Amino acid sequence: MKNAVLMNASQVPHFNYVGDSVFGVHAHLGAGVKISNLKITRDNVSLVIDGEKIDTGLRKFGAILGH
Repeated sequence: MKNAVLMNASQVPHFNYVGDSVFGVHAHLGAGVKISNLKITRDNVSLVIDGEKIDTGLRKFGAILGH
């Protein structure tokens, strides 16, 4: 794991790579999962919230898993 936030009771078992991600309560990965955290394109990761595109200023971001 690298720069990851895991909430209570999250499970990330063996043979996984989790980079720059956030896992909610009780989120679970099966064994051997790889979560890529680097965009192929050279621009920053952006989000669309209420129709507005927001630049995060980050080139690396993995996943957000809800609970």
